[in-house]
Amino acid sequence: MAIAQQAGTQTLEEIQDFKGKYPKQLWYLFLSEMWERFAFYGMRGMLIVFMVQKLGLTDADANLQYGATQAFVYALAFIGGLFADKMLGFRKSIFWGGLLMITGSFMLAFSPHDLFYMGISITIVGTGFFKPNISTMVGQLYKAGDPRQDAGFGLFYSGINIGALLGGILCIHVANNYSWNAAFSLAGIGMSIGLIIFIFTKRTLGPIGLSPLAGKLPPNKILAYDIMVYVGSLLAIPLIYLLVQKSAYTDRFMYTVGPLAMAYIIFEIFRCGGISEKKKGGILYTAILLPIVAIILMLFLGKSHIISAMQISPRLYSIIMQYLSTRFYRLALCIFFTAYSGISAMNSRKLLRPLPLLFLLFSSGHFSSRPEALSVYLRYTMLSMNCWD
Repeated sequence: MAIAQQAGTQTLEEIQDFKGKYPKQLWYLFLSEMWERFAFYGMRGMLIVFMVQKLGLTDADANLQYGATQAFVYALAFIGGLFADKMLGFRKSIFWGGLLMITGSFMLAFSPHDLFYMGISITIVGTGFFKPNISTMVGQLYKAGDPRQDAGFGLFYSGINIGALLGGILCIHVANNYSWNAAFSLAGIGMSIGLIIFIFTKRTLGPIGLSPLAGKLPPNKILAYDIMVYVGSLLAIPLIYLLVQKSAYTDRFMYTVGPLAMAYIIFEIFRCGGISEKKKGGILYTAILLPIVAIILMLFLGKSHIISAMQISPRLYSIIMQYLSTRFYRLALCIFFTAYSGISAMNSRKLLRPLPLLFLLFSSGHFSSRPEALSVYLRYTMLSMNCWD
């Protein structure tokens, strides 16, 4: 209460007692995330093309370095979320991450060829601070058990998809028809819009996203911790720069960070109070099952826009995909994801139930010859579950 009054905004109870289907704060977070995803996927869509066309890399080397960049994005999202949860708070993390992403994007726009790896490294660190935290704030807009929360996340994730679609199309269009400088600038402009929206609307969030140390430590000590995180993230950029350039090191890094992250998650599950043993078991089961499913999907989906096996092991990906490029495997994936999305759609509105079958009938001719068409199908599948990012 005191924190909210100090911020001159609503209390958490007032925010969560909103009328209607969506709280107004959700729309602000929707727009901020939409523009951030515009920048992220616009940048992501340009990486391999730029590395091959302008840096002179072979397709294989470009794929390896692309996989390394995506691996670090998701690894640092865990680290960035940890710092936000324990020290900075979500708001400061989002601001700092957005600022780094803008810096990296415009650095690439200034000199794409000479500053490519440095700009990408800065963007990776920034994404790690931004990506995991804004969705957490969406969850805090609702009381526990509020049935409207699912609809809220559905709306929020639709913003992610709108931003990803527009960013991927427009940035590549600008790169092909104008210049790479303009294309990277467009990604930076999109991120700037998202951050500006967040800055000017954050006062409506009340105490949501403030530092967890507020009220527990004196302001000067909180500031010292914040500066330590900022400086530490800047010092991490040269390390990321080295690892992205030398993709052979990526596997070792991921084999270290992955198990540590899983061990920490399991530790937090058993350490957390106020949760029944049954629910803890369900969370633990999910935490173990999802990585296994993700690994299987990553190994089989070569050119998916959503996930890539290169995020696990760039070299392992290259070897396995040599054996998984036949029509048989693609057809098997079509059948699997039709059943998968059909089951998930049964938990949605009845009108959604026939869509997986209709979509397969419409697109099956493309899947056997165009593996990238799986990207569209997977996007629908994940949307039907309201869990794609």
